[in-house]
Amino acid sequence: MKRLTELDSTKKRWPLIVAGFLVTCMAASLVLLRHRLPYAAHNLGQPQLSTAIMRVEDAHILAFSRGVKLWCISANAAELSRDRRIVSLTGITDGRVYQNGAPVLMVTAGKVRYDTFSGDLVVSRGVCARSPKGQVLRTETLMWNASRMVVASRGSVRFNSALGSATARALTLDLGGRQLKLVDVFGKINLEGRL
Repeated sequence: MKRLTELDSTKKRWPLIVAGFLVTCMAASLVLLRHRLPYAAHNLGQPQLSTAIMRVEDAHILAFSRGVKLWCISANAAELSRDRRIVSLTGITDGRVYQNGAPVLMVTAGKVRYDTFSGDLVVSRGVCARSPKGQVLRTETLMWNASRMVVASRGSVRFNSALGSATARALTLDLGGRQLKLVDVFGKINLEGRL
């Protein structure tokens, strides 16, 4: 009788034992072969969203105020951030600043980052600014603070003109106070040159 009871309990547990064995085999195969599954995710957390909501290739952007052109930029790409606050331009091939309808400054750079809320601008990665008279300013990064109306450089600055050349460790130009500050300046003057 005892033997019959053991046999009945084994028959009742048999499906549970088989199901447990199958679940264990499936779990082990998923763990061991997960890199071969095309749908297997390595990071099951929140999906990483792109920081850009829009990207435009070969962009040409114009800025006007009261019907007068202020500046224009041609870039390899332009991106608008997801919060619509930051516009990033890369590969600046032609940037121009206008005064009274005429270009007064031509700029090339690797990247421009514009904050639409503050109006601040960072131009970086090999900035080269040229005037129509042939004056050239080169630096790694120029920053425009719109609220203070200040242009500042990060890193050394090189300036060349027909009058000579100068290098400085840093540059700060306060447009409101009409002050230019150069730090650790070294230069050469051509006394025969003209501006």
